[in-house]
Amino acid sequence: MPSDASARKINWMVVIMGVLLVVFGAAAIAAPWVFLEFLTIWAGAGFVVSGIVGLASYVSANKALPGSGWNLVMGILDVVLGVLFIAHPFWFADVIPWMLGVSFIVFGILEVVGMVPLGKSAPALRAIVVISGILSIVTGVLFIMNPASLSIWVAMFAIIQGVSMIVMGFSARIS
Repeated sequence: MPSDASARKINWMVVIMGVLLVVFGAAAIAAPWVFLEFLTIWAGAGFVVSGIVGLASYVSANKALPGSGWNLVMGILDVVLGVLFIAHPFWFADVIPWMLGVSFIVFGILEVVGMVPLGKSAPALRAIVVISGILSIVTGVLFIMNPASLSIWVAMFAIIQGVSMIVMGFSARIS
């Protein structure tokens, strides 16, 4: 029977992906505005694709379906917004954290308010849900007040996941 040490094998693919995540995280910490510009360009590309799909949907509906005009309007707006994001990522780099910040704030408020009716049926969950909601609100406010903080949070997540993957890659077992 092989020893525990001989049953281990390094999974280099997992290790390499972990190293890449750590490097990505370090780069996002070193240059948060560059990361936000990169994220803005990707969001712009997403808007352009969404707009093209909306326009194609409008054309394929033969303009006959009720409400298909909204596909045209939304498709045009998505394409215009996407082109603006791609053409001027520095100008729009604050928009992405602001949108996420507002989303986090609304989610946190809904989480805390939604816990009120559940408080009597699930008192043990009340504290954790309220804390989670408050942390969501604080994070949202942080994103709005300091857009570069989004880069730091994403970077920390990437580094933590990268280190975890590196450890898992070196701890792989032969099956």
